[in-house]
Amino acid sequence: MDLHTKGGLASIAFGIILVGCNPCNDTDGLIQNVNSHTFTGPEMTVVTFNLLHGYGDAVNDATLDDRLNLVAHEMVATLPDVVLLQEASVTLPQAHCNVVETLASLVNTALEGQDESYNLIYARANGWADFIGFEEGAAVLSLHEILASDVYIYTHNPSSLLEFRIALRATLRGQAGKNIDVFGTHLTNREDTVGSELVRTLQARELAEEIIPGRGNANPVVVGGDFNDPPDTATIAEMTDANALDMFADQNPGVPGYTSFGRPFDITDPTEEPEKRIDYLFMFDEGGGITGSERFLDTARDIDPGPGESWLWASDHVGVKATFRPSTY
Repeated sequence: MDLHTKGGLASIAFGIILVGCNPCNDTDGLIQNVNSHTFTGPEMTVVTFNLLHGYGDAVNDATLDDRLNLVAHEMVATLPDVVLLQEASVTLPQAHCNVVETLASLVNTALEGQDESYNLIYARANGWADFIGFEEGAAVLSLHEILASDVYIYTHNPSSLLEFRIALRATLRGQAGKNIDVFGTHLTNREDTVGSELVRTLQARELAEEIIPGRGNANPVVVGGDFNDPPDTATIAEMTDANALDMFADQNPGVPGYTSFGRPFDITDPTEEPEKRIDYLFMFDEGGGITGSERFLDTARDIDPGPGESWLWASDHVGVKATFRPSTY
């Protein structure tokens, strides 16, 4: 994996003297393949989902393990080829440790004997588990072998808060060298501007105009993540103006497809409803075709069926799922 730093951001906390070594983040930036499966086509299904790390919120943190079980159950039931995760957290061993590795273990254990398993790559964006006992970032889970990965730190990040946003790329093994590239990202929710433009709009522009075109190949591309802006904004226009196809909108014209809940939000209230769409899957693939798209984990689940109901949402976001036929297949 190559780490591409921009704007002098390479010094992220490297000058800090470690006060401990946290084994939960030993695999930051490392590809963990448990299989060498090849994507053989003709269609690939991709999910994007913000896990809601829960750091700093007692209820969200206390429910994290149960919420991971909900995600794992849905993955086992639907078997998407790829899952792009945001707010994938790493804490201390006595807390939640590495939630991506936990999630992959839950799913892979459930899939034993089915000749299916998920490979993974996690990359830290913010925090540092060795230093403060918490970090969060992006992750990719894939049924197909992850051949290579890159992490890109956006040039523009908020000045009002020490925050770094990233794009994580994974190249997935395809039949006869016809590989697929996926990108996961989480743009800032801060309202910081550079001149008259929001920082997240500049992040989307860099992703669409520099990072994706600069990857060095012509593979079909799917980008997924939390863009923190609704469809009719300059941020999303940066993607569509670069010929990215909004996969959900393409398959569901006129459907709001809300993915983010308002505030306050009660993660245990099944009557809560999302209020805006800020999570997306985009396809860059001239000649490729989208065959379906819907929301993922869009209802609360009863984690204690029976007389004593106990409802829980998997996150404060609803995910997005889309299936497409790459142009190379």
